[in-house]
Amino acid sequence: MDVLAVNFEQRCVFLCEVTFSKTPYALLKRLGTWAENWPKVTAAIRRDAKIPGDWNIIPWVFVPEPQIAAIRDRLPRFPGMPPITALEDTLPWKYRTWDRRTGDPVMEFGAEC
Repeated sequence: MDVLAVNFEQRCVFLCEVTFSKTPYALLKRLGTWAENWPKVTAAIRRDAKIPGDWNIIPWVFVPEPQIAAIRDRLPRFPGMPPITALEDTLPWKYRTWDRRTGDPVMEFGAEC
């Protein structure tokens, strides 16, 4: 896990994996290991981060745009479909400033639990 993101409104925790790799092999292997051990992974996150038992915990994948189709087609099974976001759809690719007030396109950030 590269980042643990918390959405308090949705009562959800995202285990974010970020890769700049041009091939999805290592990412898919890591996600496969998570999927095989999902109850243990989520139990450890709940224990270590004090996440309430009624909150959702899901993976969220950030990859280069050309990798999305290959990853989506081979993504391991999790309870719910993990969101996949193109790195190019995150800062700093589309926005020149932190407040997104530069006339660049508006973009929705976040994922549904």
